[in-house]
Amino acid sequence: MAVLEETWEWVYPSLRDLEADVVENPDRTWEERRAYLVERLGLTDPADHPVAEALVRWLDELPDDDRAVLIGGEDLERQAYEVIRVFVDAASEVAGDEPADESYDQAAWQSFLLEYGPHWDGTAQTWEQFRDWFDYHGRERGLGVPTNGLLAYLAAQSPEERVATFAQYGVVIAVAQNAAENSPQLPSVAEVEDAHMSDLLAEEPAFAQIPEDRRRELIAEALGELTQR
Repeated sequence: MAVLEETWEWVYPSLRDLEADVVENPDRTWEERRAYLVERLGLTDPADHPVAEALVRWLDELPDDDRAVLIGGEDLERQAYEVIRVFVDAASEVAGDEPADESYDQAAWQSFLLEYGPHWDGTAQTWEQFRDWFDYHGRERGLGVPTNGLLAYLAAQSPEERVATFAQYGVVIAVAQNAAENSPQLPSVAEVEDAHMSDLLAEEPAFAQIPEDRRRELIAEALGELTQR
């Protein structure tokens, strides 16, 4: 398994736990959250692992307000992934290895995107479910590195921005079609007229003596006056 993929698979769940902790324990200090993150990483001290040390040092050095916004928002995973990627790539260069983010099959990744990407319907409501499903299948295909990188990048984006990002990979998200399927269908003019006709006949039986064509003309005129008010 590639170094970056292996490292991210280790760190990612702990970041998710940290994000959840912000919601569950909003009054915790950074020192408490820092200790919690280190614990979730399975360490007693971030210095016990060079990646953990780099990650925690990055968070330590952020201004308090910026850090609070970051870990309480949607951009933590993307930024953390970049910190880890830069660290792993630098370590790989020092060791004379290939850059970590080139250790996957580009053709397989593109094929995976085209097959699995369109399964998202483009809505915020289904994003988390799709994200976890997409992540699982990416790992199953041996594409954990690009999958995690893409999801980390998409984390802070709006649904519209995510659709645009997928489009850059040639993945078409059928947002308009799904939106149309989920939106309520408005009644046609004829259906509205029929409803008013039934109500009027029930209230005024004498109205039935007027020829149907004329009745419809009168209803259409009445509806037109209402819409102009």
